[in-house]
Amino acid sequence: MTSPAEHWFALSRGLLDEVADPRDAVRAVEAVRQEYWDGDISDSRRNEPSRSRLLGYADYIESKIAAIIRCHSILYWLTAERCTGVVPRVVDPVLRTEARLATEAAFQKYGLSVMCDGIGWSDAVEVADILGGLFLERSSAEVVADVARRHLPVLTKFGRAEVNEFLTVHELVFELQRCLARVRLLLWGGRLVPHDLGVIDLRLETEASPLRAETLRLGPATKEEAVLLPGREQLVWLAYYNVLARQDAAEYCGVRCSFARPPQFSWLAFSLRQFYVGHKRMREDFAARTGCQLLAVLTVIACISRYCTTKWASDSNKMIEDCHLAFDRVGCRQQFELELKQLARDVESDGFCGDHLDDGEFEAAINYLSLTDTKRRGLDLCCPTQMFPILPAGHHHIFDHAWTLVSLDRLLTRLSPAGTHCCQ
Repeated sequence: MTSPAEHWFALSRGLLDEVADPRDAVRAVEAVRQEYWDGDISDSRRNEPSRSRLLGYADYIESKIAAIIRCHSILYWLTAERCTGVVPRVVDPVLRTEARLATEAAFQKYGLSVMCDGIGWSDAVEVADILGGLFLERSSAEVVADVARRHLPVLTKFGRAEVNEFLTVHELVFELQRCLARVRLLLWGGRLVPHDLGVIDLRLETEASPLRAETLRLGPATKEEAVLLPGREQLVWLAYYNVLARQDAAEYCGVRCSFARPPQFSWLAFSLRQFYVGHKRMREDFAARTGCQLLAVLTVIACISRYCTTKWASDSNKMIEDCHLAFDRVGCRQQFELELKQLARDVESDGFCGDHLDDGEFEAAINYLSLTDTKRRGLDLCCPTQMFPILPAGHHHIFDHAWTLVSLDRLLTRLSPAGTHCCQ
């Protein structure tokens, strides 16, 4: 039988295909463009007013993105994004990853930290309310019963209006990236003519890519090590965006599974111990800039990963769910801190470089990795340098595994080794 997560994913995607009219989102972006420019785009080469107006347009687009996203919770947007499997309209894999990353950064920056009426948990809502009754209508009794027993995030309101909002956000994020590409074009001495704003190819420089494992200096595990639970050499499973939409069967923790549709995320086994040893000389600069210890941050990342992946061996449906959704519901702050501290004891017993953490250092790392109202204001949709894996969801929190690999990639950006000076 198809797993509940896969059935839910297929049903959500099918609903999107049924009710969506991509032309509505395109028209919405054209209206935003017309409102701001009113048909006037300067074509002066290296013209400062033109760059200023483009940067103003970027702010204007972001304000439109914010107005839509603020209507729903972070959990609502993440669920809609990952269940429907919308692929950004970019061909290049690195740029596609950046587009997806920018979209989800917008969810973290502007989504409500409380629950909204468009989302719920499958074990806490009426089955008849899921997808406005569509789930009950199109699912077998076995699947309905299974989903009702699990903790899947489910959309309760996702009709034509909500789908159009969702697709409009995607188009606006894409428009924002195009706008900033044009700013770079002007700085390089290019020219703008009125029709360029809608048709010029997107070309963005990126500092790093989750597709290039060598830039992480993490060292992928061998085939034999990759089927083990985290332990020796501090192997942990980290999710990454399945940008190429591969549908191959995968083996995680010794459990082999296949997918009816390409999963949103795949998982790689990496050695955080090796990462720590390789970057240990930067820990002083990291502590000075962030207020927490590098070792503590990596330990919390390892614990969050284990919270998810230790369940795979006993529940293959959970593994498939994590490949599609890549997040877990956890309890209140006090509850999940306690669970992470218990997992930290196992992490330390594995010999994480022989160093010991006290509770204060561990709690500081949890705070560093948690999204707060203050931190969300600093998120940059143009080039997100950090995505937060601990997100608020009403009275609960969620552990979002999706961008941990990218955050590690950018964790030490512009830090200097001990005894040297960082170029600013």
